[in-house]
Amino acid sequence: MAHVQKFTRGNLNGLSIHLDRKTDHHSNEEIDPTKTYLNIDLCQKEGDTLSRLNNRLKEVYCMKRDDVKVGCSWIVTLPKNLKEQTESDQQAFFEKTYAFLSERYG
Repeated sequence: MAHVQKFTRGNLNGLSIHLDRKTDHHSNEEIDPTKTYLNIDLCQKEGDTLSRLNNRLKEVYCMKRDDVKVGCSWIVTLPKNLKEQTESDQQAFFEKTYAFLSERYG
């Protein structure tokens, strides 16, 4: 299952705080911070998220309207039929999915 959420320029600061885990106060009470290390992030990056997003926006044309979507976030979950597979097979699934989304959407 894949879910995409789109963001305007006004959402970028909050998004970067969320992605960089800069808060200990989560509205979702089911979040278990002790399991954060299990999250997989395949994107190579340097620096904080907000700086990277702003640098990327300088590289591409983006209209100067408040409602323009300037970014998106994908959440991909492992299909049920792969839950019994090895960890390396599961990792391969996510790597192939990342490659597909990167190629298709940039």
